[in-house]
Amino acid sequence: MDLGLYKKIIDEVKNYVYDINLFHRGEPLLHPSIIDIISYANNKNIKTRIHTNSTLLTPELSRKIILSGLDLISFSFDGYTKETYEKNRVNANYDHQL
Repeated sequence: MDLGLYKKIIDEVKNYVYDINLFHRGEPLLHPSIIDIISYANNKNIKTRIHTNSTLLTPELSRKIILSGLDLISFSFDGYTKETYEKNRVNANYDHQL
């Protein structure tokens, strides 16, 4: 979604919603404006949540997410063992994700 459209929607619903989920069957960290998206809702007193597989998290992005005002983050981890995880999550590194 375009950031301008997102802001317009948030402005229209800000008095009617308590929180928003910034994910649905997709990876929110792929959105190039995810930090701005979280911050904008936070500045309108709307709680935000994301769910991620965390493969795109870096120390820098993690810091930005924390500073953006995100209220809740949850993670999926696709296997209990290194073998299962790396089979299910191609090109991901089990040890890095832990």
